Order: sequence, then structure tokens, then C-alpha cells
Amino acid sequence: LDSLIRSQSIFCAVGAGHLAGELGLINLLRSKGYKLRPVMAAFSEKPVPAKAAIKASRTYSYYHEPSGLAAVFPGKPLETRIWDNHPFLVYREMGQGNTYSVEILPADSSLSLSDQAAIYIASPDGTFFEQRTLDDGTEICEGIGDTYPEGPHWIRLIQSDRYLVILKAYGGNKFMNSNRPFSFFGRIGFE
Repeated sequence: LDSLIRSQSIFCAVGAGHLAGELGLINLLRSKGYKLRPVMAAFSEKPVPAKAAIKASRTYSYYHEPSGLAAVFPGKPLETRIWDNHPFLVYREMGQGNTYSVEILPADSSLSLSDQAAIYIASPDGTFFEQRTLDDGTEICEGIGDTYPEGPHWIRLIQSDRYLVILKAYGGNKFMNSNRPFSFFGRIGFE
């Protein structure tokens, strides 16, 4: 750090554990002749505009025009194309690695929603999926699947007359036993 300071202006951030003590960064720099002063943190009741902008952008809205599917992700998803160029969107949370995905496929009109669920929700032994109607009248099938590479994950299927949407959410034990997968599922539907 001393040699960098001598050659250029720098900004350096270190963990608090490196600052104090006889061999801490503060004492070592002072022993080399540097004058140090603390910079106190200041907090305001009202967030600065930059912080308000970050808080306001904690979601990402996606709209698939051909199907009329609207989805709100916790952040901007990675979009790829699969199955004859149909969208597959994946969002992974930083840190925890919880993952949310949306696949939009053409519906097979010869199969009912529960038939589709038997195909796409590979439920482990002792679990099942349920078919129910949401408050807005949307028919869904939902359950726990266990496929490679995801492992155990929550799945919800939504079918329109032309499209089948497969929603998945998976992560650690706390995530799988929380309401977060259902909160994500609740922000996706046909308009």
C-alpha cells in the first residue's frame, strides 16, 4: 500500500479487522509518517436520490408479446432461446444462488393441464402436485419436482390456449421452505 500511495492517488477499502492493533494498517501507515484521520459515516432520514433509484429498481418486468405473458423478476434475467426459438429466462440471486426460471413453450392441445403436470413435474416419491384455481380464475398445477441439475424445486404450470409456461424456483433448504417461490409465481401470468 505504501508503494502505491507514493506513486499515485488511490482509494483503498479493507475489512475492519485489518485496521486495529499493533500490526494493523493504521499503526503501520502512521509508523511510515502518514497522517490519518477517521471519516465518520453520516446517515440521513431521507435516502439520497441514487439510493432511492437503486431501491426502486429491485425488480425487472418482462413481457412476451406473442403469449401475453407478463413476469416480474427480482432482477434482470438471462434470456436464452430453446425449443424452436421459445424463450427461457433464468434469474439467479447473487450470494444465495436462489434461482427463478420461466420457460414459454407451445401448448400441446391434446394434453390437459394435469397431463402436462405429469410430464413436467417429476415429483419425488411421497410428494404430489395439485391442480387448483387462483383467485383471478387462472388454472395452475403446482408441486415439487426433483430433476437434474436443479435438484428439488418448486414448479408451477400455467397453460393458455396456445402456450404452456413452466415456472421453477429452487435454492437452499430455507428458500424451499419459505414463501419466496410462491411470491415469484404470483407475479407471473397472462394479461
